[in-house]
Amino acid sequence: MKIDIETYAAIDIGANAIRMLVSNVDKKQKYPDFKKVTFIRVPIRLGEDVFTHWKVSRGKKELLLETMEGFSHLLKAYQIKTSKACATSAMRDAANGPEIVKEIAGTCGLQIEIISGCEEADMIYEAGGLETVMDKNRNYLYIDVGGGSTEIVLYGDKHKVNSNSFQLGTVRLLTNQVDKEEWERFKEWITGIYENHAPLGIIASGGNINKIHKLLGKREGERLNYPETKVLYETLKKNDL
Repeated sequence: MKIDIETYAAIDIGANAIRMLVSNVDKKQKYPDFKKVTFIRVPIRLGEDVFTHWKVSRGKKELLLETMEGFSHLLKAYQIKTSKACATSAMRDAANGPEIVKEIAGTCGLQIEIISGCEEADMIYEAGGLETVMDKNRNYLYIDVGGGSTEIVLYGDKHKVNSNSFQLGTVRLLTNQVDKEEWERFKEWITGIYENHAPLGIIASGGNINKIHKLLGKREGERLNYPETKVLYETLKKNDL
């Protein structure tokens, strides 16, 4: 008898937080239907170390090891046979990143892949699910803002046209570790995309994006507009501590 519902887990080791999502996936639908079983977020902020000292400190490494061991127990408790764990911006910049990945594999059996920025952007594209909110007659930018990097995917006719990754993230900004050259690379790329593909719709994700959505009192699925976002930005800027 074919089983149409399967349980999967994904672990994201980011610059700001470590997250695990467990979902049931119904494969009977035209597009796989994901139902969240549990979501856990641990705000370790690896980027605070890495973006200033280029390595994960002993203290944060211990917190990461404890978190991964806890996640491994949960995978067993949920009887999950298929999972994927990826580390992004902070771990790929950390000099001791590969060493920590090896230690995690040895202590709790979790295999972690440190992925490049381009791989991260492609993984966002391959995850799919955006077709339901896109108009095939428009072009869209999907923007994922993380703690250490920002990934952008350009869609046209619901298909990937281009993608890029930039070392621009909230933790990098808070630690003043964003290079001027990276800002210029970002501006040049965005300008070229706009000139060749405007008008553009924007779909954004990330913890800070979700926070902005809530601060503006938006309902789930309700769009943001530029004027209200700019007002919020100016208000927060005045109260910056």
